[in-house]
Amino acid sequence: MDSGCLCKGKSSGRPRVPHADVESVRETYQRSPRKSLQLANYSNDYIFQQDGAPPHFHSIVRSLLNLVLPQRWIGRAAGSQSLNRAVETITSEMLQRVWQEFDYRIDVCRVTKGGHIEAI
Repeated sequence: MDSGCLCKGKSSGRPRVPHADVESVRETYQRSPRKSLQLANYSNDYIFQQDGAPPHFHSIVRSLLNLVLPQRWIGRAAGSQSLNRAVETITSEMLQRVWQEFDYRIDVCRVTKGGHIEAI
C-alpha cells in the first residue's frame, strides 16, 4: 500500500536514503553492534522503538537496550505506562477548560447552522 503526500504523487512513505549509506551503517553495526549502539548513545535526539519481532523481546536484547539506551527505548508496556502517566497529570481545571471550549464550539455550530469552524 502506498502512502505519502498527495501533491508529490505516490511514495512508499519511507525516507529515501542512498543504498551505499544503508550498507555502510549495516556493515559497521554487524562488525560491532555494542560499539555501534554505544556511539549512537551519545546522541540524545532519538528513541529506539522495537518493531514487534519476537527476538526483540528476548531478555538479552532487553538487557542490552536497558544498558545502552536507558529510558530511551519503547517496549511492550511503554504505551500503557505513558498513558497512565498522562492521565494522572490531567487536572480538573484542564477538564473544565475543555468542556467550556467544546460548549463554545457547539454554540458556533448552531449559530452558523453547521458551517465550518476552525480546527480543534
